[in-house]
Amino acid sequence: VNEVQTLRGDVEQAKHDLGETTASVQSILARPPMSVAAAATAPKVEDDPKKVVTIGGVEIPLEAKPHYEAAKKMYDTKKFQDAIDAFDLFLHRHDKDAPELMDNAAYWKAESYYNLAQQPNTDAKAKEKALKQAILAYQPVIENPKSEKQDGALYKAGLAFEQIGDKEDAGRRN
Repeated sequence: VNEVQTLRGDVEQAKHDLGETTASVQSILARPPMSVAAAATAPKVEDDPKKVVTIGGVEIPLEAKPHYEAAKKMYDTKKFQDAIDAFDLFLHRHDKDAPELMDNAAYWKAESYYNLAQQPNTDAKAKEKALKQAILAYQPVIENPKSEKQDGALYKAGLAFEQIGDKEDAGRRN
């Protein structure tokens, strides 16, 4: 009985801590640190939705599902910069016709930035820039209360903050 009561107390404490972390993250997202906000870049997108685009030597399909799958394949084969470009294009082109894929596309774009920063040949400046871009890219996933990837995005954003040396914001996210 004592063990069950102890476990219940631990669960309640964990729920409380999660609530505080979520509120803290929402506060950070409302005002990302200036060093992170400065990393935002405009996506490389094609304005004509009927124009076939080639990214990394691959023609990107015009339809939403095949486009998403092509971008995900780039991620899976560790072509992270190409995946970023493909997911940017996807998020721009298919926001109306494929809302069910938007959250996943945003998450994999952020993961691409994060993994780009982890590459062994990445210099410190490029790594920091990629991590800051990852933090910004995780933001829409974290803000989406219906996202199944919200916890993972929150965790990875915390790791990214930690890696750029922002221990205060990392603690709020982890």
